[in-house]
Amino acid sequence: MEQEEVCESSHTTIFCRCPVKLEETFNYFKGIWETVGSPAERPLPEPPTRPPVVEILSKDFVADVFARVKIHRRVADIPTSWKSSRTILIHKKGELDRLDNWRPISLSNTIYKLFTKCMARKLSDWCEMNEVLSSAQKGFSPFDGVLEHNFLLSQHLESARRAKTDKFTAWLDISNAFGSVPKQVILDSLMACGVDVDFITLISNIYEGSTTRVLTEEGPTPPIKILSGVKQGCPLSGILFNLAIDKVLQTIQENREHRAVLAFADDIVLMSDSAAELQELLLTTSDELRALCLHLNPRKCATLHLSGRFPTGSRNSTFLLDGVPVSALEDGEEYQYLGKPAGFFLQKNFRTANEALSLLEKISGSQLSQWQKLDALKTFMFPTMSFAMRTAQLGKTGWAEVDLAARREIKNILSLPSNASNHYIHGNRKLGCCGLPSAAQDSDFYLVDSAFKLLTSKDEEVALQALGQLTRTVSHRLGRSPSDGDLGSFLSGCMEGGFAGSTNQLSNTWTLARKASDRQQVTWSFTNSQPSIAFGDENITSLSLSPPRGGR
Repeated sequence: MEQEEVCESSHTTIFCRCPVKLEETFNYFKGIWETVGSPAERPLPEPPTRPPVVEILSKDFVADVFARVKIHRRVADIPTSWKSSRTILIHKKGELDRLDNWRPISLSNTIYKLFTKCMARKLSDWCEMNEVLSSAQKGFSPFDGVLEHNFLLSQHLESARRAKTDKFTAWLDISNAFGSVPKQVILDSLMACGVDVDFITLISNIYEGSTTRVLTEEGPTPPIKILSGVKQGCPLSGILFNLAIDKVLQTIQENREHRAVLAFADDIVLMSDSAAELQELLLTTSDELRALCLHLNPRKCATLHLSGRFPTGSRNSTFLLDGVPVSALEDGEEYQYLGKPAGFFLQKNFRTANEALSLLEKISGSQLSQWQKLDALKTFMFPTMSFAMRTAQLGKTGWAEVDLAARREIKNILSLPSNASNHYIHGNRKLGCCGLPSAAQDSDFYLVDSAFKLLTSKDEEVALQALGQLTRTVSHRLGRSPSDGDLGSFLSGCMEGGFAGSTNQLSNTWTLARKASDRQQVTWSFTNSQPSIAFGDENITSLSLSPPRGGR
């Protein structure tokens, strides 16, 4: 069995093909992409005067690209071959025979993708330089949006218990968001934020006359015109969608002192301090999205009313979305937000660990040679756990159990006795060892990495909230306001002085990072509230790109 076959067979529970018939698939996507929505007519504001997205884009840049691929076109023209694509369907979740549970991904001409990648990068840099997008939007951005949004959400919920008050949250799902936004909305949003006419014309011509064929079990569908939506899989799709819905986010946040909305592309979370405010936010969001021909799906939305008053827990509050009651989470119930379960009083999630162990068994039982099995474990098994490690979905004991099972299988693969040294498995390959990761050790470094990234975030609000929670956590241990030295000592795992006879009642990002730093001998220090860490011979400051990823 070849390595590719192992990959395919080991992912049978994750990867599957859409069973829907060709004709039904064709009619479904034709009804979406060939339907031109009519966005609400609104007067466009006077666009700000800003420099072009790319200074030499209009003539030299485009002409040079076309010349290199031996295509002779006017500056604004797009080669015909770039306008056709094929679309594959990737299952998201839910029933397999429902097409709205499948994500369409466009496969385009390689030169086209390289060209649009350059455009997307320039447009993203231009938006960041000119502070065009709402600070609530972290999708397709240089921020670690998944980490930061999950942190801000946890801070919102934690404040209910800390202040003994009520906090309200709503997770929203937009039906077919990327495929429904009208082309005119995209062009209007580019114009409103001051993008130059040459760039807008090029974007318009990229989508003008575009078609795609959806690949099914019976073969590709007939060509479908893309008259609406952005092409998922196209490098431009993310930043264009962000610009299209930015007005929605700006309107939601307008005139509110607290953070009321978080967005990661089309994943939107509303946060409020009262039930009346959350209902108002739901109404505003629905109206603003509808003006862009986008619609919320109440069936896939959820709310949480968390009370910090005794007894602490969720309360059964009803909220309406377009007249339909939205599901209210109870204690122990979760909503998957950016891959991490969100809610109150949640149990540890062993799903990722179990899936990794299933991959381990399949690879171990395959007909691959020894070195191929080890390579397959590094390539297919261990990477599946990294996200759960970063978001602290499983404790140290859980990852240690994964290591125990992995070592047992690896020793069996290598025909080693059960009491053989584990150092041979995890040691450096340059020293003649296998160099396989340790789940428990990696999880520690991910916890340190997450804490460091939050404290050094480019988003000032995230960095301030991170420092604030860390300061409160250390202050609880010491019974006084901590100094920079106290912050460093706490995160380094110090158990002397004021830390000797006290504990933290609740676990959070900083208590987890403290324990992980102590186990991996990572030393923290602070200067003017800015962190730096030392690990072995490496010293990482807030100006560095990233903390160390491991000791192997």
